[in-house]
Amino acid sequence: MVVAAAQPSGGQRLVAYVAPLGVQVPALREALGRSLPDYMVPAVIQPLAALPLNANGKIDRKALPAVQAEASQAYAAPQGEIEQALARIWAVVLGAERVGRHDNFFVLGGHSLLATRITAAVRAELGRDLKLEQLFACPRLDLLAQALEAAPAAGRAGPRLHEATVGEQGELSYAQQRLWFLWKLDPSGTAMNIPMAFLLRGPLDLDTLAAAAQGLIDRHEMLRTVFGEDEGRAWQRVLPAGAMALAVDRCAVSGDRDAWQATARQYAARPFDLANGPLLRVGAGRIDSDTHLLIVVAHHIVADGWSSKVMLRDFLQGYDAARKGRRLEAPMGAARYLAYAAAQRRWLDEGESARQAEAWRAELAGFEPLKLAPELPPTARRGHPLRTAGFELDAALTARIARTAGEARATPYMLLWAATAAALAARTGQRRFYLGTDVANRETPGTQGMVGFFVNQLALPVDCGAAATGAALLAQVRHTVLAAASRQDLPFDRLVAALGSRDRGGRAPLFQVKVIHQDGLPSVDVAGLELEVVPVHGEEAELDLIVSYIALPDRIQATLLYDAECFEAASMDSLAGEIAAVILTLANDVAASLRTLEDAARAARQRATDRFAGERDARLGALRDGLKRRRIRPGAAQ
Repeated sequence: MVVAAAQPSGGQRLVAYVAPLGVQVPALREALGRSLPDYMVPAVIQPLAALPLNANGKIDRKALPAVQAEASQAYAAPQGEIEQALARIWAVVLGAERVGRHDNFFVLGGHSLLATRITAAVRAELGRDLKLEQLFACPRLDLLAQALEAAPAAGRAGPRLHEATVGEQGELSYAQQRLWFLWKLDPSGTAMNIPMAFLLRGPLDLDTLAAAAQGLIDRHEMLRTVFGEDEGRAWQRVLPAGAMALAVDRCAVSGDRDAWQATARQYAARPFDLANGPLLRVGAGRIDSDTHLLIVVAHHIVADGWSSKVMLRDFLQGYDAARKGRRLEAPMGAARYLAYAAAQRRWLDEGESARQAEAWRAELAGFEPLKLAPELPPTARRGHPLRTAGFELDAALTARIARTAGEARATPYMLLWAATAAALAARTGQRRFYLGTDVANRETPGTQGMVGFFVNQLALPVDCGAAATGAALLAQVRHTVLAAASRQDLPFDRLVAALGSRDRGGRAPLFQVKVIHQDGLPSVDVAGLELEVVPVHGEEAELDLIVSYIALPDRIQATLLYDAECFEAASMDSLAGEIAAVILTLANDVAASLRTLEDAARAARQRATDRFAGERDARLGALRDGLKRRRIRPGAAQ
């Protein structure tokens, strides 16, 4: 049994449970390594006396024991200062107890997000400029150490939080600055609300839940921060712990899962007051005696997707502590977002901003944003209603995606991004364009455990006309993504200014289509409660179209979040099928020609067109039959 399990460093790793006891783990790992790429070899192989079964005779995944990180093969101690330093860095970032000189970064659960943290730590601790491409090319520790010996000395390694002296009020980060401007333009807007919803099964104490919610904003100062400005200069102020009360709202919940999601959407559609706070809301509703719906909503100016995982972890730990009469205290000496905002400004203004802006101008020269033309006439007053379409990639296809990407020393995200670009090229006819994407932007030491707005937006170019095959397209995307990591700190507004974009104003100044990939929130058991994620989105679209991929333990969930004032539902349902068709074709045969990939998208669109036409004809036929039965001629007076 192989499962994708959460790892301490964030993200997931493959864990293999084998039975019975006595299996020779090194021999099994060696055999798997001969037939599978690095990405597909389990990070941990755990022998068991027997695999646990449930009442139906199937493997009981919940009964599988937790495991610790293990070395990818027989342990060999790191040799020399560089290997030893790298091993310490890997252990911290990957959450491993120890790392040997022959261990493989990807086998230990590494991925591109963690790789950027590795490179940042190497710059900060070793003073060497390690490129992401080097880590992907040399994922074994001893080989990476050899490459690092020849690496040039690094310049200043990002914002230095420890050098920033701040009080309880300070400037906004560059990312926050844009959201403050958008909120002032439209205080009733909800596109920047971040909703989460969960089913809680088990005995729930609402008073304890309220204590955990209050403890959450007392622990994380960004959740008790308010915003304002003096003479046109924006500021943020942290209120003392306990100064801002957070009540748990009671929500009326009924019906089925669709009704629960509707309740969560409606709760998330309430605007926040950035000037007075709080910028976090918690609601709970009773479904039955043993099941409740929990809804948590934060404004993007104080949180992001990474923050959601931090908040969920601390909220559940706080609930467990409150049940036992304890309080979850904030860690002593924790890094502060105000310090990050100040350090980021200083670092960028000392020349890093200019360097990255010039690199982006060169990278995007000759490219235009993807033009996915609106299908509906513009309305007098745009409300940007959000609608969704989507599909799921099952466990078998998810494994195939990882295998194909791994053989190309790429990541699943890179393959999904390449397939999405090919599908959009087939839909629009554009060959050279760029799409938006998000990066967590948490490489600065001390930021990983913070709640705050760190995520940044980038524009990634693709030239489908220069790629003859899927393999060439994937290699191009891999190079683009890895190169973008060296200039991912440039604030989005400065990127817009560097490119001189005037397209679509403040809402979408650089691109209207974005492709993102992130790990899903975990479903966990804690404090006698079983927690299950309920997917939920807001009511207002952020852009014309966002293609979102969520990596879940046994599948990938793809969602198209689109502006219903731009596109028809049938068209977006079709586009979801077109993207899925290209993903399947690319995962099955990376050597397929680009024309084959685009033909797969066109064929999927034709099937959707035929299906919609058939459904329309069936509806018209039913209507005609009904009129005949009522002996009413079409067009006759009633």
